[in-house]
Amino acid sequence: MSSLDRWVVRQVLCEQATAIQAIEGLSVGINLSGNSLDDPLFLPYLLDLIACSPLAPERLHFELTETAVVSKLSIASRLINRLRELGCKVALDDFGSGLSSFNYLKNFAVDIIKIDGSFVRHLDTNPLDQTIVASIHHIARHLGAQTVAEFVESQAAFEQLQAIGVDYAQGYAIGRPEPFTETLQRLHSTKAAASSALPSRTIKRSSSHTWSGTGSIQAGPSFFTHGRTL
Repeated sequence: MSSLDRWVVRQVLCEQATAIQAIEGLSVGINLSGNSLDDPLFLPYLLDLIACSPLAPERLHFELTETAVVSKLSIASRLINRLRELGCKVALDDFGSGLSSFNYLKNFAVDIIKIDGSFVRHLDTNPLDQTIVASIHHIARHLGAQTVAEFVESQAAFEQLQAIGVDYAQGYAIGRPEPFTETLQRLHSTKAAASSALPSRTIKRSSSHTWSGTGSIQAGPSFFTHGRTL
């Protein structure tokens, strides 16, 4: 899995960097696996690519699952701190899936908290899920972090998230995965990328998610999904 992470970051920071850079306001999110945290050579490799890339660090979002962070606290803390020092944003994925989720927020300064889809999928019909999502969003606000809801699969759930105040939504109610190269080609061919896809809203595309500016893409092995602001 670490080798796959290396391939993804190289694609974004080297192979596709010029194409991404040309789209004003576009940010890119990259999922990092727990295996990469175990690789002592991965962080130096990543930092070298960031230093050589034409992409500004501020346009990069790195995403770690809560499970990976919890199982490798000291290593994850070092990686998170180093990336944020450079100006990159860091997202904590699948938040709420662990037994002590809120406790770990005291140990990590992150920019984005992604609410686990298990609390979102039936949000429109489950009052307890609504309370949990609202609680996560409230705490994120207190920490100065933005929130992203995963697995948004209905307009009703989307509207419920709007009512709660969650910042971004991601899921099949927003859009389906598509090849990375097709995403870039479409954004380049419609100079007004954000207004073409989702008028005056943020665009997110990813193998999981992403956010920011007039638009953003999340990098995975080869595909991306849509999302939008709430």
